[in-house]
Amino acid sequence: MTFDWKDYYHLAKSLSNDVGDEASIRSAISRYYYSAFCSARYYLVEVKHEEHLLDIRRAHTKVYSFLQKSDDLNENELGEILETLFEKRNCADYDWRNTDLEYFKNDLSIVEALVEKAFLNIDALNNSPSDFKIP
Repeated sequence: MTFDWKDYYHLAKSLSNDVGDEASIRSAISRYYYSAFCSARYYLVEVKHEEHLLDIRRAHTKVYSFLQKSDDLNENELGEILETLFEKRNCADYDWRNTDLEYFKNDLSIVEALVEKAFLNIDALNNSPSDFKIP
């Protein structure tokens, strides 16, 4: 892999330090999401060889739906996390009517925690048997 998607996580962490700036908070939410989404997609394509997930048409929905249908508990949970993050990212990126800074600050903390959980799931999937469940 030539680009480490966790770099988006670090960028989001940096952006989230400016909690008085709506643009920084919205951007942090988006970068957090993409760090998890792209890492999960990379896992599915490069480790599980699910090449069909390289198609960019409806890629986000395809990835989290594919994971949610899995019998693997970590994959299933990762799919649920990604769907929630996707919804939060859509709001941050596209909802111009919502200008409540406190709303986005609250979402930012939720998104950060979910992304950290997503990375735990991805790490478990990359390094552990498929029946291993994160406590």
